[in-house]
Amino acid sequence: MENLGCSIERIFEHEIKQKSDEALEGIAYFEQFLPELQSYDFVEIFVELTAENHFLIGEVEAFLLSTPLLWQELQYSDWLKVLSSLNPRPKPYTREIYDCGYFDIQFLCKYLQVDGIEFFLQQTSFSQEV
Repeated sequence: MENLGCSIERIFEHEIKQKSDEALEGIAYFEQFLPELQSYDFVEIFVELTAENHFLIGEVEAFLLSTPLLWQELQYSDWLKVLSSLNPRPKPYTREIYDCGYFDIQFLCKYLQVDGIEFFLQQTSFSQEV
């Protein structure tokens, strides 16, 4: 089986090529990859999408909104794993406009109506910077 990083990059590269052909988009596009994506742990997928800033925040957001089957059944403990897996966080008191380093918190607040900041602050350690 292909490693997760290669799978995600291949899916996004394929999406960019498809856009020029005006083919499938959004949920319809990502649905064709669901069986493959469901073979991975969602925490791993989220980390791959956000940790190294390989993808723009808009791409990550579009991907997550198009693949609710990957995250809609996650429990509180699962989201805590997502939050803690991204530690240590980059630049906690400054943020680049396209930085995905805190997208998990934004996603929780904006789309799941959960206080992602409260989740975040429940962790014992979240950054190397003070």
